[in-house]
Amino acid sequence: MSAELMKYREDLATPDSVIIRIVTEDGLTRAFVRFKSEGEDSTPHYPTEEIPVPEAIRLASNRREAGQPILVQLEEGAEWDDDWGDLRDDAE
Repeated sequence: MSAELMKYREDLATPDSVIIRIVTEDGLTRAFVRFKSEGEDSTPHYPTEEIPVPEAIRLASNRREAGQPILVQLEEGAEWDDDWGDLRDDAE
């Protein structure tokens, strides 16, 4: 994947940031894509149902502003798979 993927932090999320939330339940890892909108916590982006992570990355890549990173929010228990791409963590 060619999009820049960055680990989610609240201070990195600007209005219209594209955020992928990754969850793992019952051994199945899925993702949700949303925007952080000005004045709101987040706005779901279609499709709002759980989708496979690679599909979520493609969707987010198509919806983000040019040059803007995609923020990845790993929920508790979810782990990043390097096959999905390189995930930067600016806190390191």
